[in-house]
Amino acid sequence: MKYTSWFAKLTEGFGKGGRTMSETVRFPTVDDSMLTGTMTMPRGTNEVNIVLLLHGWKSNRQGARNSMLATKLAQEGIGSLSFDFRGHGDSEGDIRQISVSTEAEDVAAACAYLVTNPRVNPRGIGIVGASIGASAALLAMAYHPAAFRCGVLISPRLDFSEVRQDMYSFDGPNGRVENRIMLPVGKGIDFYAEAGHIKCPVMIIHGENDESIPLEQSKKLIGLYPKMELMVISGGNHRLDAHVPKVVSYTTDFLVDHLG
Repeated sequence: MKYTSWFAKLTEGFGKGGRTMSETVRFPTVDDSMLTGTMTMPRGTNEVNIVLLLHGWKSNRQGARNSMLATKLAQEGIGSLSFDFRGHGDSEGDIRQISVSTEAEDVAAACAYLVTNPRVNPRGIGIVGASIGASAALLAMAYHPAAFRCGVLISPRLDFSEVRQDMYSFDGPNGRVENRIMLPVGKGIDFYAEAGHIKCPVMIIHGENDESIPLEQSKKLIGLYPKMELMVISGGNHRLDAHVPKVVSYTTDFLVDHLG
């Protein structure tokens, strides 16, 4: 399938006073499902570094953290692409058929899309993922170590062994929606071993009181790979709801340091 042509339309609908430009884009993943994303770029015509922003399970690209990050990064001269994984938000696909591996494939598709963009520096791509999106970001950095300059993992799930059987199923408007793939696929991946293939700088942000994914998982990763950074948010829960500005600030500073 063809990528949606967006470069010629990039400045449509925006006044001259703003410092950033955003628009909706679409691109195909490996099974030809079309993914929907929001591209936010600093104004100008120069080549820029860019960051992929990944959401968590049953979330979407339009969360407050992603929106704030996109704006802050653009103010620092860095672009971003936040997109909906298959089966989420405005993207195509069946949520019952997705796993952390399919999400890693979606990340690869996003990278393939980015390098077709004349304003994107293909050697300056960063990645930020939250929850299961952080797990997918870790796999993407491990599977494609040359593709990324840096990464931030927010509340990552690194061990699926103690996840409840019904964790990835839920009651939808038309009855029970059961995903029977996420859990067995996740259990079959050794995230701690895969992290050893990552070559770029990584910062992990994790809430002290995460009720869904124990902080100990991130501490174990740092114990194995001391070059990675761990930022523990005092009093923070899994979603870090009360700490979004702080998380955005830490994340932006790290990305600016490593992407510039």
